[in-house]
Amino acid sequence: MKNINEFITEAKQESLTTMYFPSMSAFCLFAGEVQGQLSDGYWENSRPASHWRWITNMEYVVDESHDAGYEGPQHRINNYSLKWMIQDLNRWLNNQDKDYQWTTRFLNLGKAGTVLNKNKIKELIDNNDIFYMIEYLPEEPITYNEFEASLADWKKQYWEKAKGTLNSAFFKAFYKTNYTLRDLKADLSDLEDSMNTKLD
Repeated sequence: MKNINEFITEAKQESLTTMYFPSMSAFCLFAGEVQGQLSDGYWENSRPASHWRWITNMEYVVDESHDAGYEGPQHRINNYSLKWMIQDLNRWLNNQDKDYQWTTRFLNLGKAGTVLNKNKIKELIDNNDIFYMIEYLPEEPITYNEFEASLADWKKQYWEKAKGTLNSAFFKAFYKTNYTLRDLKADLSDLEDSMNTKLD
């Protein structure tokens, strides 16, 4: 049986995958939520067990004029479907699961993508605490100072690393933006194309 260091070494040997997103919203949904589901969430027990390793060596490109998809080695799973996310949204819409929190997380990530600039991609990838705090933004409008004051002590360590990006200007723009469930479903559809369409 291989030890953990052997698995890490193999993962680092993955060839580069360049992934093209048609919008910052699709990118934020992938980097903030879906990417983690590949190795440790929804797809963690999928086969082959190594299917997720392409995410260990990635370049992220947001380009509205470029076809959505990826360049690099063929994924070991041919079709990463996001239907489960759509099903969760529909459950929430039909009041079958009123306490389900995925919907707010997805909406926040997609909405944040309409505000964050493409030049923030490296910063977002290097600092996952930004996505983590975005997921906690309340639905009702709140100011930067009000949000900071509302944080429980255990969240403050993450906020310290995120607040430079999620500044007062971000809060103002975020709560002025109208981002609907229809927008979210469209971005998830675009994200499926980014994950499954091999371009080279």
